[in-house]
Amino acid sequence: NRFYEKYSSIYEPILEIIKNLRQKYNQGRKGYYYNGHQSRLGHYFRHLIRTVRYVHHNSFLTKEQKRDYVGILRAQLSNHEHVLLFFNSISDLGLAWELSKKLQEHEKLITQYDLIKNIPLGSIYGFRPKRYYPKINLEHDFEVRL
Repeated sequence: NRFYEKYSSIYEPILEIIKNLRQKYNQGRKGYYYNGHQSRLGHYFRHLIRTVRYVHHNSFLTKEQKRDYVGILRAQLSNHEHVLLFFNSISDLGLAWELSKKLQEHEKLITQYDLIKNIPLGSIYGFRPKRYYPKINLEHDFEVRL
């Protein structure tokens, strides 16, 4: 709304430019534009959940060893990848991480392995991970109330 109020005189021309850019991009990529980031990130999250599930369901590892191995995997993720994982996990595509109603308590991987504990403050655009994952141990475990 603020953008429209400030730039209402050029709003329509901007939309036209965006439309033209989308058409050009789509022609060059043969429909790739409309796939969004799913085609770029889908394999990433599928690989990540398969790896965590493999460790989680391994009967030869102790609970501590499982946490250590998943901790090693988690350490390879940047803070921004933690943010992406959070958003993926609350989307329809990522419910298998924890929020699916079909999962039992011991199958809730985000909380069990603190997979999003390194989300930097101020980087999740008003979303509060504690509302979705009340038992997770976040590094910055407080809310700023404005």
